[in-house]
Amino acid sequence: MARVIQTFFTFFALTGHQWGVYSSQWEEVGEYGETTQSSGIHEVLVGEYHLNLDDKGRLSVPASLRNTLHELYAPDDTTLVATKFFENCLVLYPKTEWMIIQTQLLTLPNDESSRAFLRHFCASAQVCSLDRQGRLLVPPKLRQYADIETEALMVGMLKKVELWAPRRWEGYEASDPSRFNMNEHVKALQL
Repeated sequence: MARVIQTFFTFFALTGHQWGVYSSQWEEVGEYGETTQSSGIHEVLVGEYHLNLDDKGRLSVPASLRNTLHELYAPDDTTLVATKFFENCLVLYPKTEWMIIQTQLLTLPNDESSRAFLRHFCASAQVCSLDRQGRLLVPPKLRQYADIETEALMVGMLKKVELWAPRRWEGYEASDPSRFNMNEHVKALQL
């Protein structure tokens, strides 16, 4: 007879001076001790979600992403920090991840390139919170930057989420595949 036990797979990653837990999952243990992971894929922010914005610029964050945010971070903390990112998309960081990023940003040298990056990345950063219905208000300036009007595409990126205008995402997906070397990444990560 199978029994269910909770096991904690804790992977640590050194980020500046902080260590972080990245996965805690349930496993089913069979009669002979074999295990099957039952929820591991939801322990990081992944997936592609097509969303509609309402007339106030709010989008409903999918329940699976909300649940993952609650599992990984404080259950009662629905705060995200949104800012401009590469390829004219937006990036949304959970508050805990944003605090780590702030620490890393403070280590940048005080040169022209770093100041330009900080101006682009930090000046546009805005704190956003999910409301009781799981909706997120995307600030107008950020929607304009990303060309998001009535529809958006949310893409899970492990510890952050990107927000794209659907036509920009389609253009990005169709663009030159040589922008990255998939074989190189697969080999380096031993996938």
